[in-house]
Amino acid sequence: AWMVLLDSSELGLINRVLLAVGLVDAPLQLLYNQGAVLVGMVFSYLPFMVLPLYANLVKLDTRLLKAAADLGARPWTTFLHVTLPLSRRGIVAGSM
Repeated sequence: AWMVLLDSSELGLINRVLLAVGLVDAPLQLLYNQGAVLVGMVFSYLPFMVLPLYANLVKLDTRLLKAAADLGARPWTTFLHVTLPLSRRGIVAGSM
């Protein structure tokens, strides 16, 4: 599927859109380079990060988030001081 999207000829979906919009004059070399390898590796390894993190976040007690909000913490502060420390094991497991 990524090869269909990133094809370097005018058949590639991304190149077709870029040419139709007029952002480029000639098709770009989007396949068989470091960017394509990076996209493929992120696509293939992302589930190995998401699944342990999800399993850890499901067990998170939502009362802690409500308590932080009741005490006046903004969402970003709640994430940094409550959710992130409690999800550290899932982050470590997914990173391994």
